[in-house]
Amino acid sequence: MTGPFNSDLLAMVQHMIAASRSTITATGTLTDRYAEIWAGGMCQIDPSAVSVPVKIFRDCDATPGDRVALIKFGSDWAVVGTFGSTFLPVPVSNVFGFGGITGTTSATPTDMPGPPTVTLTKRFDWSWVEVTLFISTFATANGTGMRGGVLVNGVDYDVLNKFHNSASVHASEPGIATITDLPAGDWPISVRWRRSAGSGEIRVDTNDNVHIRVLEVAPPPS
Repeated sequence: MTGPFNSDLLAMVQHMIAASRSTITATGTLTDRYAEIWAGGMCQIDPSAVSVPVKIFRDCDATPGDRVALIKFGSDWAVVGTFGSTFLPVPVSNVFGFGGITGTTSATPTDMPGPPTVTLTKRFDWSWVEVTLFISTFATANGTGMRGGVLVNGVDYDVLNKFHNSASVHASEPGIATITDLPAGDWPISVRWRRSAGSGEIRVDTNDNVHIRVLEVAPPPS
């Protein structure tokens, strides 16, 4: 070869050209995140409209629909961050009071007066629902137990347990429960109660209330 170029210079130029063609960073849109394999999912890597398998860093809170940044490790693309999560959980909550004395002695869950109900719009099939519940009640006899819970999609979930040692004493009890198998959709969530122990009647009156809060949450990494 003639001219001022030597083999070392040509090799360096060829290496630089090859390196410039080997993309190791990219942007894209996350289209799926596996609930059972939290470290994996599917992504449309710009400019393609085809979803391909990707790894997802453990502490990355990207969810389907997010614009994400990716880095290539060997032959694997990995999502390392999000440009702004679309998954901004907004709790649904309300406080309900009662107009007069109402009670139950049922050993199976029944609706509380009203019943106190909120509606959660759940965005994803894979997400969980966290229910926080405060119920104030009293009993007509010492040693009467009460369980409070919620009815969702035809299924009763226990959330809290209150044992009234003394009769006619108003007392509130908090509880938290997690629902792991509710699909996406609009779900009415109603508060329920039942007598769990003793012989007294579980009651509410104008001095009592129910506070319910529900929130769509991401499951813990597996």
